[in-house]
Amino acid sequence: MSSDALRERGRNLEEAFFAQKNKELLHAFHEKLEADEKRAAITAATGICDEKTLDELLAIGVDAQSLAAVTIIPLIRVAWADRNIGPKERDAIMAAAKDACISEGDAAYDLLKNWLDDRPHDNLFNAWVDYVSVLKETVDASIFSALASQVTKNSTAVAKAAGGLLGIGAISAVEQKVLDEIAQALS
Repeated sequence: MSSDALRERGRNLEEAFFAQKNKELLHAFHEKLEADEKRAAITAATGICDEKTLDELLAIGVDAQSLAAVTIIPLIRVAWADRNIGPKERDAIMAAAKDACISEGDAAYDLLKNWLDDRPHDNLFNAWVDYVSVLKETVDASIFSALASQVTKNSTAVAKAAGGLLGIGAISAVEQKVLDEIAQALS
């Protein structure tokens, strides 16, 4: 074998090695970018900025969409408690969705609109209760407490949105029952 052929094969080997290494580095770079985008989305949806907490949430498969769903599903349950969603309840839910960074064009937005138009099956709330029980055991207590506080505040706002006669009895008995179920799941 000539020295030119040996050099040529050496260059080919070198290029193959670096091509593979570059491919691995590029893949790692894309994974980091994706994780950074997910962290930013969770931060936007929750206000959580602590990197360790964000990494913990990502590691267990929590993303901005699932956190948004965690905060919205109880509101849907409260709104449908009396089998009818009024315009003020709808407005309260849409305001909470906006605060959770759910906007038109998102899959979560389309799902939310569907839930507002057609009462979801009870299995949705049951799945939420199961998810929350696992989330409670998985994330830091302060994070869960903040999330529970937000859900409770927004759920109560939806219940009060329907109003009562002159503000008396603003929360109906069936809505209060649902609020109690939510509180139980979050405790």
